[in-house]
Amino acid sequence: MLYTSLTFQLTNKCNASCKMCCESSNLHSGNKLDKDLIIKSIKSIKDIKNIKIIAITGGEPFLYVDELLKIAEEVNKINRLLSVSTNALWCKTYKYTYDIMSYLKKNNLATCLISTDAFHDDYVPAEYVKTFLNVCTDLNIVANIQTVTTKSSFARTDEIIYNLGISKNYSAVQFSYLYPVGSAKKHIPIEDFFTKKLEKTTCNYQGILFIASDGSSIADNSFFTSSIPIFSILSIILKISADLFSKFKNANSPFNIFLLLIFIVKSSKPSSLKVV
Repeated sequence: MLYTSLTFQLTNKCNASCKMCCESSNLHSGNKLDKDLIIKSIKSIKDIKNIKIIAITGGEPFLYVDELLKIAEEVNKINRLLSVSTNALWCKTYKYTYDIMSYLKKNNLATCLISTDAFHDDYVPAEYVKTFLNVCTDLNIVANIQTVTTKSSFARTDEIIYNLGISKNYSAVQFSYLYPVGSAKKHIPIEDFFTKKLEKTTCNYQGILFIASDGSSIADNSFFTSSIPIFSILSIILKISADLFSKFKNANSPFNIFLLLIFIVKSSKPSSLKVV
């Protein structure tokens, strides 16, 4: 499988301590990727055309905003699109938020993922979320809202999203069921989950190559997991790419080989990247 997105979990530290967090993140979480190793990894994928998006997530990546800005500069240098996630707890004023986000926009920021729901609402004032969304609107940055919900929290989350006036900010909203993972498993009554069948899962990283804050890698939701140095990310991508050729080798019909060849050609074509 050729991946189109590479995600770095800059840190698992967070300025909130939401009881639903699948990462069990809080201010005492200690893992953080080294900025220089992230930059080295970004430079190493310059010629891997199928990687089109580089995402930075957490924890809360804006806890290390200066490092985030430096990483964004490197993403721009290799002409890739940037995506960042946040809870907006840092968005206390419009001017500060605008200054940070406009600099990211100049360095190919295309999309943002903001987490807000009944659980985040315990820590992040709604006005901060509105500030973030208004800035994204003014800068023409796509801002998608990610929520997680339980049976008892759904109504409150729905009200929070309604009060944000989400349609005015041109944002999409994704409602996801909460699973008994991480902090949620400790703090949420089991009967409040919509399902408990996936209690042994981890956060979902389907379709992306995810580098966790401890340097381990997760590909396609545990397609394979390994603890390897972040600076050898190129070897990870080559290993994943090799899986495609393994499938090619084992194709049992001319038609299957034909389909694989089409996929390889389409995946290897240079793409024209534009920030929308």
